[in-house]
Amino acid sequence: MDPERIQGGGAVFSGVFSPLTGAGRITGKTGNPKLTTTGKIALLSNPIEQFSSRSFFAICCIIRSLPEIFLSFVWFRNHYVPPDPEQQHMGEIIDNPRLRERKFVFSDRHDAGRQLGAFIKTLHPIRDPVVLAIPAGGVPIGKEVAAALGAHLSLAIVRKIRIPGTTEAGFGAVTWDGQVLINDGLRAALGLSADEVEVAIAETRKNVNERIARFTGGRAVPALAGKTVILTDDGLASGFTMLAAAKSIRLRNPDRVIVAVPTASDSSAELVSHTVDQLVCLNIRTSRRFAVAEAYEQWYDLDDREVLEELAGIP
Repeated sequence: MDPERIQGGGAVFSGVFSPLTGAGRITGKTGNPKLTTTGKIALLSNPIEQFSSRSFFAICCIIRSLPEIFLSFVWFRNHYVPPDPEQQHMGEIIDNPRLRERKFVFSDRHDAGRQLGAFIKTLHPIRDPVVLAIPAGGVPIGKEVAAALGAHLSLAIVRKIRIPGTTEAGFGAVTWDGQVLINDGLRAALGLSADEVEVAIAETRKNVNERIARFTGGRAVPALAGKTVILTDDGLASGFTMLAAAKSIRLRNPDRVIVAVPTASDSSAELVSHTVDQLVCLNIRTSRRFAVAEAYEQWYDLDDREVLEELAGIP
């Protein structure tokens, strides 16, 4: 093996290398007489082999990641809502750091509402509060929050516009005052025709009117001008229903709009915060597979009879 010398940067190194194995030994001295370096090196004899093995490994990693990348893209496309150019500010998001990322932190909706009401009372004083609960799950929450704040409780009846052929998933929402909010990105992804959209909106409007008659006896939402409106629900998954409610409330000239929920995904909290002055949420979670129910030890869907029982005795 022939000795070779490498010099540069004030350091001199010498070594011997095998052209057959690519292995060798290198020793050297730096410009500092007290520092001597000795070490072994090993190189692939064929640069093409080195490149090919690394490339093959990288390609395998990319292929293995494709399903996760695809699912992430689909989730983002279905849930992303472009910011409203008329609502460029971002309201304050307040959560409880002790409950962040945790599951099953409330025994039931009433427990969640009591904790939420107590938490809100520790914040800045609220002037002229009015609590609007979104039925069905938001009613026990709103009832406890209103009791804690000594506020009037009313309903903000909003229904999601269901995707044809499903019972839960929605691509928009209709509010008690007839406002319609469509998730255009999701509608386009689903390939829904204009006729399908109109039929779904009409069915949702009918359902909203039926619930207004059933739960409120036709009473209108109270005057909200100059008030602090607190919108409650049992949680935010996509946040789209709450977003529709907040946009309708904004049209009534309140002094402030606050959304108060026990649990929410971080993405839905951020989405809704652009339309309100403050979002209060005890339990924020960042998991892409978020479920409101996972914040509760006892969870089930409230039926109409239970909602009416919750509202009994409330003027």
